Amino acid sequence: MRSVSAEGSGAFHHDQDGTLVLSLQNCIELALQRNPLVVATGRAIEASEAQLMEAKAVPWPVLEYRYRTAPVPTDVDNALKTFFEGQVTFFNSLYLAVGIPVTTFGQLRTAQSMAKGGVEAARLNKTKEQESTIAQIKKMYYGLQLAADMKDLLKTTIGELNKRVDQEEKKDIPDESPLALLRLKALALELETRQAEVEQNEALAMQGMRIQLDLPEDVRFR
Repeated sequence: MRSVSAEGSGAFHHDQDGTLVLSLQNCIELALQRNPLVVATGRAIEASEAQLMEAKAVPWPVLEYRYRTAPVPTDVDNALKTFFEGQVTFFNSLYLAVGIPVTTFGQLRTAQSMAKGGVEAARLNKTKEQESTIAQIKKMYYGLQLAADMKDLLKTTIGELNKRVDQEEKKDIPDESPLALLRLKALALELETRQAEVEQNEALAMQGMRIQLDLPEDVRFR
């Protein structure tokens, strides 16, 4: 069976005419690297991890301070006299305390728990998206393989039917009856209709593969 191939990339095997040939594994790798939905889930994980880092950051401390000042006599033994005579100095007192409010710890635990849940959910979502993408890639890849084989088979069969009809019509005395020839012609027309359906489905699968791999419109598959 033939591999899905595309033009315009330089990372994989190329055939003699320069067309890129992608195996199933190549298609899966490209999809996981370039598919917009898969890429978006990766960015969602980064955003969730950033929120978790922010939630784990040390909160701003609460600074409590008290500052007191008061006049005191210079002569403690004769305090009353020196006070009224103006012989005083000033007493200064400074108290500092650094702490974190008790209510903050519960809020931090809640924020961290929610952030961790967000990271886990984002990672799970990425895994699901990757699995879904891989399943779609396999479906389209094998669909393109089947379409290629069906087209070859239908083309060969239609050609043989038309050839048989032409040969019989050229004979003076056909080996087949007129009714048999009509049946052969009808069968050939039916197969041509089927061939058109296969080509239409193939085109849809090609477009779907192009979207999954995030390839430009000028990339062709076969």
